[in-house]
Amino acid sequence: GAPSQRHPPFANHHKEAQEAITKLQGAKLLLVEDNEFNQELALELLVSNGISVELAVNGKEALDILEHENFDGVLMDCLMPVMDGYEATRQIRLQERFNRLPIIAMTANTMAGDKEKAIEAGMNDHIPKPVNVNEMFNTLAKWVDTHPAPPAADEKSTTELSFRQDAEETLPDLPGIDTA
Repeated sequence: GAPSQRHPPFANHHKEAQEAITKLQGAKLLLVEDNEFNQELALELLVSNGISVELAVNGKEALDILEHENFDGVLMDCLMPVMDGYEATRQIRLQERFNRLPIIAMTANTMAGDKEKAIEAGMNDHIPKPVNVNEMFNTLAKWVDTHPAPPAADEKSTTELSFRQDAEETLPDLPGIDTA
């Protein structure tokens, strides 16, 4: 009967960070991180605040995932085995379709010039580790747009039609609900 002592994760965000989190809800991010502890921390922070996350453990894996999936943004560690974040970002930026994809460096390198090195490689911004939660959400909200422009009228009707067809094929018969 006693109230729970557990508080929702990160309930004390500043108002600005709360607004950033609200803006980011529903976003789909690619997290590129090789350190298991950092993976767990970032996943908890993002997923518990309504952000969908896919994980890659190095830059090469990130490139492979980007070939098959679309994301609203990428959180990129800079120092990883196989392919580091700098090289992965350069490879991503060579593809015109990723020109507007926000790539945010998330690295323990916080020496003078590290942010510039990340920007030079093609990243949009830099989040230092250890992560300041408010700063992370504010930086992501600055770059990640989860509400792209609506499709043109002819595209919209095609999208709605394909959505309806997909829904009819995947939704089971639910008593009392018109799934069509």
